[in-house]
Amino acid sequence: MLALLEPEERAVFEVWIRQRARAVDAAEAARQLGLTVPTYEAAKKRLRRRCKAALEQLDLTPADLFDPPSEAK
Repeated sequence: MLALLEPEERAVFEVWIRQRARAVDAAEAARQLGLTVPTYEAAKKRLRRRCKAALEQLDLTPADLFDPPSEAK
């Protein structure tokens, strides 16, 4: 999925993951990307939509990333 994202989108994704892990707050995340906080928040919203579209293109759902189907025995 990440390969389908543009480099700028991957940069937002990387910082967003660090924010979710509480390694940085929104202000620091925005600063690292050279954005204002409102612009960073808007970039996250766009990224959410792009990730959803990329998953659909791959015929995956978010649950597939975390709960892969068990293989039949």
